Amino acid sequence: MDCLPLPKLLEQMELDVDQTNWLMIEVPGEEGDVLRQLEQAGRFQAFSRLFITAGVNSLYCGAETADALAKQTERHGFERNGNVDISDSDWAREHLHLNRKALECERLRQQLDHLNREHAAEKLAFKQKSTEIIEALEWKVQHVEEETRKLDKLSVEQAERREAEKAELQQQLETLKKKLEMQEADLSLAVKLQVLRENDLRELQQRYGKLQETNEQQCELLEKLHQRLSVAVDYVRVSDDGSSESNPRLEDLFRALTGEDPNRE
Repeated sequence: MDCLPLPKLLEQMELDVDQTNWLMIEVPGEEGDVLRQLEQAGRFQAFSRLFITAGVNSLYCGAETADALAKQTERHGFERNGNVDISDSDWAREHLHLNRKALECERLRQQLDHLNREHAAEKLAFKQKSTEIIEALEWKVQHVEEETRKLDKLSVEQAERREAEKAELQQQLETLKKKLEMQEADLSLAVKLQVLRENDLRELQQRYGKLQETNEQQCELLEKLHQRLSVAVDYVRVSDDGSSESNPRLEDLFRALTGEDPNRE
């Protein structure tokens, strides 16, 4: 006899989960394996009612009791429907129905537990991150305060240094002003002396011009005098010859010496 595994059979049947589907399990000693195959295939919710016939006690090696099998279905949303049928003292008949609302509640509870775990993990991570951020901020605040103290100290030192430099520059400026005033006074005196020297130089130049002009005039007179004296010497020399006769040369000398004619009466 050909048999199909339960997941394969269910796949071929293509059950509609929205309809009322019943599953009756009457396989002595193999009930637990059927339930495991349903669980592995995820097909428990394809049935709205389960009927499990199993021993009140474990009648086969490794077989499970009807009560144990019924309890296995509870985690998949099944509940007992009334009392167990124990008309046969050895075999019990469990009638279970799928409580979809309870199943949905269980699913939501699991999701809620999952979300709570995620929230707790996120909360813990957030707390750790917040602690790290707070520590980092505290370190930054300390660092900023330390840098601020350093900057304040540096600012004070720079201000003191600037004041000292300013005072030194002010002193140098006063010294330069005094030197400039002295130099201005010296320059004014030098200008006055220069003006006096220029005036003296002009006066000396004028006097020198006059003296040179006088000297030229005297030189000219001396030249004329020298010429006349030369003529006078010649005239005297000619006169000493004792000649009473008319001498043309003597006349010329006399004329040159006096500018007059010697024969004029």
